[in-house]
Amino acid sequence: MAAENYAFIVCSIVGFVITLLPLPWHWNASNTGICFYRGWITASCLVGFIDAIVWNNNIVDWAPAWCAIVARFQAGSNVGSTSATLIIVRNLYGVVSSKAVNLSEKMKRRAMYIDLGIGFGLPVLQILMEYCLADEDYYIFEDIGCNVAIYSDYLAFVLIFCWPTILGIIAFIYGCLIIRMCAKAYAKLRAAFSDADTSHYFRLMALAVIQMLLIIPISVYDIAANAKTVYPFLGWEAIHAYFTEVTQIPASVWRSNRSLAAGTELSRWAVIFQAIISFVFFGYVREARIKYRHAFDYLIGRRQRIAPALIAGHVSTLPDFVTISQGSRPAASQPIVKQITFADSRHANVTVEPAQNRVDATEVPGTSDSLLTVPRPAYSPNAPSSNWAPGQLYEVRRDTIAP
Repeated sequence: MAAENYAFIVCSIVGFVITLLPLPWHWNASNTGICFYRGWITASCLVGFIDAIVWNNNIVDWAPAWCAIVARFQAGSNVGSTSATLIIVRNLYGVVSSKAVNLSEKMKRRAMYIDLGIGFGLPVLQILMEYCLADEDYYIFEDIGCNVAIYSDYLAFVLIFCWPTILGIIAFIYGCLIIRMCAKAYAKLRAAFSDADTSHYFRLMALAVIQMLLIIPISVYDIAANAKTVYPFLGWEAIHAYFTEVTQIPASVWRSNRSLAAGTELSRWAVIFQAIISFVFFGYVREARIKYRHAFDYLIGRRQRIAPALIAGHVSTLPDFVTISQGSRPAASQPIVKQITFADSRHANVTVEPAQNRVDATEVPGTSDSLLTVPRPAYSPNAPSSNWAPGQLYEVRRDTIAP
């Protein structure tokens, strides 16, 4: 295995994990642009990881169906992250210009449909265009895997190659308008939004700017490289005459062509850079840290717990989506009653022995479903005491607590 291919395999799976884990949080927050952005990057990292392993040091056509799907996916992902960036800056422009404030339900649905059209409709359109202009089903590059095959005529430049650049330029124009508005009314914007909202919007803007600085030069380079060999349009039948054939390219061949090697490596490593960028700007917020922490604990075989409390003479472990009321400090030999309060306002009274009078509990919002599933056996305050085994650790299931 070549050193660069080994590095890509490691980086791609890391990129897949760091972009996938916070995705449910963005989905729950209705961050359409970020959801599309992370979704395309997550899928691209996974596809690149699989291809780099399967086609390491070989060009065998192991999985024709998989390669056909990957070729169509690559055509869509060619504009996927760029269209997501356009959604981000377009929505930011609506916020900064106050055009997206106090919208009616009809206007919100209309805005959502526009976002879906940009983030999903444009990539699907690119997939259709790729099928029309594909002279072969796909290529196979050694160490790279399956790749889209496009007949490089002038229609390909108009319908496929130029769109990442066009979308990037439109996003850049939106970005300039946002910066101009912020410069004129910065104090007014700070007064209108909380510090958390302002920080979130600035992170989104920085992400979009870096995305444009990364994608536009790569897409321009791709256009310039393909412009060296432009073929005349020959018609549907001529272009698809050898559609069922598959070109298999050894690493010694594609790496010997500087232009081809640079374009191929840039295309796959750009996805890794995008994953890192999204992590830098959104990986340190509280909700993302919770997701990463839970995944890490799951991988090393640990369950989320907080300090144990002695309940009714037996040991129990409370998960971190509950808090325990402090109450007043009783006499040293006297047990006390404290109230366990869940994030959805359910509660239960439990007896805590003086030895565990101080319990460190961390309140975590109950919106994260992953916090609410714990292995059996589970303790219910209403369950008979025969369900308990002395000295055994238990966890409280939120759905067993009576309202």
